[in-house]
Amino acid sequence: MIVGIVMGLGIVAYYEGLKRLKAAQVFVLELTTPFFASAIAYLTLRETITAMQGAGIALMPFEVYFLSRREAEQK
Repeated sequence: MIVGIVMGLGIVAYYEGLKRLKAAQVFVLELTTPFFASAIAYLTLRETITAMQGAGIALMPFEVYFLSRREAEQK
């Protein structure tokens, strides 16, 4: 039941974000989902982060930066 509530809140937040922001901006923010999922799994479930996950997490700020920069250039 808790998972359903959290998922429902996430969906509502996603569509509210689409109303208030451009779709490209929401998409860039959506790319951070794996980082937060890994962080929550590590903190709450004590799961280990694999080397591949670590590499993806390390590259994520660069991805978000370049996609945000590209969006700013298109204005």
